[in-house]
Amino acid sequence: CYGKKVDRRLSKAALETLSIIAYSQPVTRRDVENIRGVSSDSIIRLLKEREYIKVVGRKDVPGHPGLYGTTKKFLFEFNLPSISALPKLSEIDAARFTRNEEYNDAN
Repeated sequence: CYGKKVDRRLSKAALETLSIIAYSQPVTRRDVENIRGVSSDSIIRLLKEREYIKVVGRKDVPGHPGLYGTTKKFLFEFNLPSISALPKLSEIDAARFTRNEEYNDAN
Protein backbone atom coordinates (compact mmCIF):
# COMPACT_ATOMS: atom_id res chain seq x y z
CA CYS A 1 0.00 0.00 0.00
CA TYR A 2 3.06 2.26 0.00
CA GLY A 3 2.45 5.43 -1.95
CA LYS A 4 -1.28 4.82 -2.32
CA LYS A 5 -3.66 7.23 -0.68
CA VAL A 6 -6.58 5.30 0.73
CA ASP A 7 -9.86 7.18 1.12
CA ARG A 8 -11.13 6.26 4.59
CA ARG A 9 -14.16 8.56 4.52
CA LEU A 10 -17.60 7.02 4.77
CA SER A 11 -20.44 7.71 2.34
CA LYS A 12 -23.66 9.29 3.56
CA ALA A 13 -25.34 5.87 3.33
CA ALA A 14 -22.58 4.28 5.43
CA LEU A 15 -22.80 7.05 8.04
CA GLU A 16 -26.59 6.67 8.13
CA THR A 17 -26.28 2.90 8.64
CA LEU A 18 -23.61 3.36 11.31
CA SER A 19 -25.77 5.87 13.17
CA ILE A 20 -28.77 3.52 13.06
CA ILE A 21 -26.65 0.74 14.55
CA ALA A 22 -25.12 3.07 17.16
CA TYR A 23 -28.50 4.38 18.36
CA SER A 24 -30.46 1.11 18.07
CA GLN A 25 -27.91 -1.50 19.11
CA PRO A 26 -28.16 -4.41 19.36
CA VAL A 27 -29.91 -4.46 15.98
CA THR A 28 -30.28 -6.95 13.13
CA ARG A 29 -29.49 -6.25 9.48
CA ARG A 30 -33.22 -6.52 8.74
CA ASP A 31 -34.00 -3.90 11.40
CA VAL A 32 -31.47 -1.55 9.78
CA GLU A 33 -32.98 -2.18 6.34
CA ASN A 34 -36.51 -1.54 7.63
CA ILE A 35 -35.40 1.81 9.07
CA ARG A 36 -33.43 2.82 5.95
CA GLY A 37 -35.90 1.37 3.46
CA VAL A 38 -33.16 -0.17 1.28
CA SER A 39 -30.78 -3.14 1.33
CA SER A 40 -27.76 -2.61 3.55
CA ASP A 41 -25.70 -5.78 2.97
CA SER A 42 -22.71 -4.11 1.32
CA ILE A 43 -22.64 -1.21 3.78
CA ILE A 44 -22.78 -3.53 6.79
CA ARG A 45 -19.96 -5.57 5.23
CA LEU A 46 -17.89 -2.37 4.79
CA LEU A 47 -18.52 -1.26 8.38
CA LYS A 48 -17.50 -4.73 9.64
CA GLU A 49 -14.32 -4.64 7.51
CA ARG A 50 -13.42 -1.24 8.96
CA GLU A 51 -14.17 -2.67 12.43
CA TYR A 52 -16.75 -0.03 13.32
CA ILE A 53 -19.39 -2.70 14.01
CA LYS A 54 -19.39 -6.36 15.03
CA VAL A 55 -21.84 -9.15 15.78
CA VAL A 56 -22.55 -8.87 19.51
CA GLY A 57 -25.08 -11.69 19.76
CA ARG A 58 -27.88 -13.57 18.03
CA LYS A 59 -31.59 -12.79 18.06
CA ASP A 60 -33.74 -15.58 19.47
CA VAL A 61 -35.96 -16.00 16.41
CA PRO A 62 -35.91 -18.56 13.57
CA GLY A 63 -32.63 -18.26 11.68
CA HIS A 64 -30.91 -16.59 14.66
CA PRO A 65 -29.81 -13.44 12.78
CA GLY A 66 -26.77 -11.58 14.05
CA LEU A 67 -27.25 -8.58 16.31
CA TYR A 68 -24.89 -5.74 15.46
CA GLY A 69 -23.32 -3.23 17.79
CA THR A 70 -20.52 -0.70 17.62
CA THR A 71 -16.90 -1.35 18.58
CA LYS A 72 -14.25 0.41 20.65
CA LYS A 73 -12.66 1.50 17.36
CA PHE A 74 -15.92 3.30 16.48
CA LEU A 75 -15.84 5.14 19.82
CA PHE A 76 -12.15 6.03 19.40
CA GLU A 77 -12.38 7.26 15.80
CA PHE A 78 -15.50 9.32 16.50
CA ASN A 79 -13.93 10.68 19.70
CA LEU A 80 -16.64 9.33 22.01
CA PRO A 81 -15.83 8.23 25.58
CA SER A 82 -18.84 5.88 25.54
CA ILE A 83 -21.96 5.15 23.53
CA SER A 84 -23.96 7.26 26.00
CA ALA A 85 -21.98 10.30 24.76
CA LEU A 86 -23.82 10.20 21.41
CA PRO A 87 -25.88 13.35 20.82
CA LYS A 88 -29.53 12.97 21.75
CA LEU A 89 -31.91 12.27 18.88
CA SER A 90 -34.53 14.81 17.93
CA GLU A 91 -38.12 13.78 18.67
CA ILE A 92 -38.72 13.14 14.96
CA ASP A 93 -35.70 10.84 14.63
CA ALA A 94 -36.50 9.05 17.89
CA ALA A 95 -40.07 8.43 16.66
CA ARG A 96 -38.71 7.07 13.37
CA PHE A 97 -36.54 4.54 15.23
CA THR A 98 -39.35 3.58 17.62
CA ARG A 99 -41.97 3.23 14.90
CA ASN A 100 -39.73 0.89 12.88
CA GLU A 101 -38.82 -1.20 15.93
CA GLU A 102 -42.53 -1.59 16.78
CA TYR A 103 -43.19 -2.59 13.17
CA ASN A 104 -40.42 -5.22 13.38
CA ASP A 105 -41.74 -6.63 16.66
CA ALA A 106 -45.19 -7.04 15.10
CA ASN A 107 -43.78 -9.00 12.13
